[in-house]
Amino acid sequence: MVGFYIQVMIHEGVHLVFGLLSGYRFSSFRIAGWMWIKKEGKLCFKKLSYQTGIENQRELMEIVESTATQQRKQA
Repeated sequence: MVGFYIQVMIHEGVHLVFGLLSGYRFSSFRIAGWMWIKKEGKLCFKKLSYQTGIENQRELMEIVESTATQQRKQA
């Protein structure tokens, strides 16, 4: 089971690295129930609950929209 999580972390990490290299800006990084979010210029950690998946998705969309608005203002 540990090997599975290591494989997922490497896989998602490669997505992150190549996304950044191709010009995307970091907004969030999620593995299972753990998420790192860039909110108001700071990196925040959040532990997500699977029981409230819809609520977590709604909050994530608000953060992504807020981050996108801030990035547009900076550009």
